[in-house]
Amino acid sequence: MAIRIPLAGLLVLLVCLPAAARDRSGSEPDAVAWSVGTWSLGPYLATYAGPTHDDLLAYTNRIMAVNQSDPDRRFEDLPTGVPAGLRLWWKAGSLLAFSATYGFSRYSTEATFTPFEWESRREMAVNLHELTVAVHHSLAFLRGSAADPYVGVGVNVYVADSEYTIGLRNVYGVTEDGDVMSDHDVAMSSMDWTAGPVALAGITYHLSPRVAVNGEFQGLMGQVRQHFDYEGSLPYIVPNYNPDDPLKVNDVLQGAYPMDLNGIRLSVSLLISL
Repeated sequence: MAIRIPLAGLLVLLVCLPAAARDRSGSEPDAVAWSVGTWSLGPYLATYAGPTHDDLLAYTNRIMAVNQSDPDRRFEDLPTGVPAGLRLWWKAGSLLAFSATYGFSRYSTEATFTPFEWESRREMAVNLHELTVAVHHSLAFLRGSAADPYVGVGVNVYVADSEYTIGLRNVYGVTEDGDVMSDHDVAMSSMDWTAGPVALAGITYHLSPRVAVNGEFQGLMGQVRQHFDYEGSLPYIVPNYNPDDPLKVNDVLQGAYPMDLNGIRLSVSLLISL
């Protein structure tokens, strides 16, 4: 499962840094601000409430409800994730800067169903790679001696690598023509990419001439399609399965299922000038 961290801590950081900067603004203006042309690099950590595979998971829940599964056992959607990676920053002018950020996060959710006296554990796991390229415009009228608030826009490229696994366990010894039916495992993988816009606002707080902390709020949009093909469980778990039986709905997966990436993110980076 993805690690969870509170949003409140990052919100406090974004609120407190400008206040600290204003306290120092009357002493040494721009005393530690980076000069034009400065490159900086450092670790990046964020919290991302966005990725959802709701279409696929809700479909699975509906099918399992029809097929006599325990109605209290349901797939829950992907949790809030924690992208981690690196951020590269370049101060292009007195008001402009550019950044390139790589982030990686992992999301997983699972549920166990009981269709037709079988045990069926299912898991959806997603590895999400992201590359964000953005331009930042400084809010000079709010700038202090240590803090540089800004707004910006950019493009986010997502690469989603997903795996959907299905385990079928004959826990009650269901037989077909006198023989106990065997267990069955299926693993389906899908990798695809997409790109979407990013709007952002943040602040860079200079701790020294070479070290700064960057806090940022981002709004993201995007959708990547994941392809899963599965002939369904009933041929494996229903003795003498008849595909025309209207009382049994097969959990066939066929084609593309959207993974929505719209969401909000709060991030913190430690930037060290090169």
